[in-house]
Amino acid sequence: MKEKVLQRYDFLENSYKLPEMKVKAPALAVFKVPAERILYIDFKSIYDQFIKKTAKIVDQINKLEIQL
Repeated sequence: MKEKVLQRYDFLENSYKLPEMKVKAPALAVFKVPAERILYIDFKSIYDQFIKKTAKIVDQINKLEIQL
């Protein structure tokens, strides 16, 4: 997912959680975004696509029949 977002928005830079961010929860992706371009990113679309794909994967996992 992170690579796809970086490809779509070529002005983003890959990053990581910094201690000064005070983010305690796990993060799937962290990006550096130029302040003047923050409104160019369709966060809702990225979120919706991620949730849709994740739900599909979870559904497939739930359908697995594991033999004991």
